[in-house]
Formats: sequence, C-alpha cells, structure tokens
Amino acid sequence: MGFPCEEDTPFALVFDVSGTQLRVQKVETVVNPPHTILGFAVTDIANTIAELGDKGVQFEFYEFMEQDQSGIWTTPDGTAIVWCKDPDGNLVSFTQYDAAGDPG
Repeated sequence: MGFPCEEDTPFALVFDVSGTQLRVQKVETVVNPPHTILGFAVTDIANTIAELGDKGVQFEFYEFMEQDQSGIWTTPDGTAIVWCKDPDGNLVSFTQYDAAGDPG
C-alpha cells in the first residue's frame, strides 16, 4: 500500500502510516481467516479505489452482497465498504463512513 518500511527484523516489519507505527508480526505459516483482519477508515472511497487500482489491487466481489461496479457495498446507514486481499490472501477493508455514522 506504499507505506514506508522503517524496520525489518527477523520477527516483524514496522511501517510508518502517516505518523502512526504499524507493526506486522512475521510468522512461519499464515492461516487466512474468512473475515476482515484489518480495516482502514478513508474519507474518499472512490479515490482510494482508484489509487489502489492503479497499483494493481483487485477488489473482492461477493454474490450475497449488493455491490456496485467498483466493489463497494453501501450499508443501510450510508457507510461504504470495499474489500481486497493483501499479498498473503488476508481480507482488508476500506470504509467511508456516512457523516451521521462517522466514528470520529
């Protein structure tokens, strides 16, 4: 996703995410859960999709959800969510909250 890697040790990778440290533990075997493991709140989901799509990220589509052509599912309260898989196959989400549902 383009975050600068600040540290690469035998045990973890450490990234700078806009001034916040993100530590990713290294493991010998990755077991992919069937649910989202990491989510990001974004202010412009369409722009996020465009930027990540330009980098080759493919978004997930699910038959049991009504998603638009970009893969966005809009919840009843107006929150927009899209999912993709990281290089290890884990699900990552990007969420744009409706102004009324903004957690911040």
